[in-house]
Amino acid sequence: MNIRNTFIGLGLLLALPLAAQEKNYVSEVWVSDLGNGKYKNPVLYADYSNPDACRVGDDFYMTSSSFNCLPGLQILHSKDLVNWTIIGAALPYALAPIETPERPEHGNRVWAPSIRHHNGEFYIFWGDPDQGAFMVKAKDPKGPWTAPVLVKAGRSIIDTCPLWDEDGRVYMVHAYAGSRAGLKSVIAVCELNAEATQAVTPSRIIFDGYEAHETCEGRSSTSGAIITIYSIRRAVCPQAGRWCSAPRMYMAPTNGKQCWHRATLPSTALIRVHG
Repeated sequence: MNIRNTFIGLGLLLALPLAAQEKNYVSEVWVSDLGNGKYKNPVLYADYSNPDACRVGDDFYMTSSSFNCLPGLQILHSKDLVNWTIIGAALPYALAPIETPERPEHGNRVWAPSIRHHNGEFYIFWGDPDQGAFMVKAKDPKGPWTAPVLVKAGRSIIDTCPLWDEDGRVYMVHAYAGSRAGLKSVIAVCELNAEATQAVTPSRIIFDGYEAHETCEGRSSTSGAIITIYSIRRAVCPQAGRWCSAPRMYMAPTNGKQCWHRATLPSTALIRVHG
């Protein structure tokens, strides 16, 4: 009897893995998709700092800060912004420039990237707070990605984001790291060459949040209203649920007060007058 029970137990143990496979096993660690058209937060129960995503057709692609970790700039894909799959990495093997001897730089290197799609190619821009703004690109988000290019050298450049204007010119918006520059309240823009591989003009401040927005980031919005510069020739502010074009001036609430901004070609200067 004991021998028979032993064989039965062994048979059950061997059958369990097959039963799990037939069940179409789903990880029980964390599943955001509730399966009924709803989801629960967090969508990604992991450290994806400063995530940025773009949409291409019916597909969404996301990347995030990877700092000094490798593989860096992991690329995630989703169809619904809830279920994500890692499909590759834009920096799979090394962080350029490679220094000899190598040294750990915890929390440095790849900060707040932006991923964009333009003319059939994917671009990722990011800021290295100690070196400058870098860029890689690929026709397929799964890779291979090009080697990193130093688009604009400069200490403290972070939160970079490219912009292809209506006239074909290319710009890069960025902020500054307070830990390096001593200020973190401004957003700046510079023009790039047609290939988006090199800055061709100095950076010019387009927003100064010193009085009311001490910490600004390259793609952030104000608390009172979103201020978006989607064309260098126009600054717009969605107020009262609609887009309000303001080629010369626009007004946005700042801490409960109205703050006038002046849009100039090719930048926007803050007029520090409230009321």
